[in-house]
Amino acid sequence: MKLELSFSAALLSALLVYSCKSQSAQTDDFDGIIIEAPLLNETPTDKPVFSDYIESIDTIRLDDSVLESYIGYSMNIKCASDYIFIQYNSGVYLFDYQGKYVRRINKIGRGHGEYLSMKCYDIQEERKIVSIYDLQTASIYEYSFNGDFVKKIPISQYICSFAALSNGHYLLFNYEDVAIKGLFEIDNDGNVIRTLFEIPAYFKHVYHEEPFLIHLNNDVISCRGLEDSNIIYHFENDSLRPAFKINTDIVMPREVMEMSKLWDNMDREYSKILFCETERFMSVTLFNMDVWVTVFYDNKKNHLYRLHMSEYLKDNSLNDLFPYAHHTYNGRLADVIDYEDIEKDETLRKKFPDMTMESNPVLVIYNIK
Repeated sequence: MKLELSFSAALLSALLVYSCKSQSAQTDDFDGIIIEAPLLNETPTDKPVFSDYIESIDTIRLDDSVLESYIGYSMNIKCASDYIFIQYNSGVYLFDYQGKYVRRINKIGRGHGEYLSMKCYDIQEERKIVSIYDLQTASIYEYSFNGDFVKKIPISQYICSFAALSNGHYLLFNYEDVAIKGLFEIDNDGNVIRTLFEIPAYFKHVYHEEPFLIHLNNDVISCRGLEDSNIIYHFENDSLRPAFKINTDIVMPREVMEMSKLWDNMDREYSKILFCETERFMSVTLFNMDVWVTVFYDNKKNHLYRLHMSEYLKDNSLNDLFPYAHHTYNGRLADVIDYEDIEKDETLRKKFPDMTMESNPVLVIYNIK
């Protein structure tokens, strides 16, 4: 993803900062953090210093000596302990932290251990398992980090996103009108254990953007949920609890919630996009088809910042990219920059002097304090 696109979309979330105050108090009916995030009435306040959240930044040029490893612009990157996993072209590509191409898990076909079409994937570091969801067969295929086929798990319904748990179970999230609409858990054989929350059947208002589920660590999964409840959940110790509740000044009427077509009800609707969470902070952007406001909550300081997307940053530094939400796993964040981005940055040009337009992109990896 180009730097300018990252700024104009998500990290414009480091733009002009708007109102906020610490919101750590609890209410009688909600045991979590209340975030006040009005979209229609805003007042400016302070801005977070993003460098305060970053332990280090790694820039890694991905190996392009092997033709099949050219990944282009992936939208699903997971930075684990030993490998970087990247979804691209119906497969999962593995690179080491020097950028060297290791292998790909890309077994397309109808034979044993093969899948037909890949929608999404997840990894489980403790089990060293890569799990691929096949849209056509409605099944999860498990492979070892070495690429060996382990198991096929039939789900028997469409899902939008999933997260692999350390006990071999899976959290499945779906907002489409199929058998189960909401968040539910299955065992390693595909049996539904329980439904954790349901999305009302009438609810159609969904901005179709990953991620819905994020690994905060090996034991905690964060779920963004939808606008029918406004709650961000944490799944931990075999239970689901509400972690954040986001209050906007927009209460969508049911007739808006029943609409799958967006953009027609400005000031009567909104969506949650560009979701990112680590143990240190939570960030999500609210959009009412006109105004974009990113809420950035510092868990350590119990402090809420509101960032208004009204103008571009004047300083396009790597520090300001890091809340970009698409590539988050176990406290590491990643973004993609390409040849054109590097040509604009003197430091990166010196570090990658032989970069060309045909080269694989460079990963920017943020290690969070």
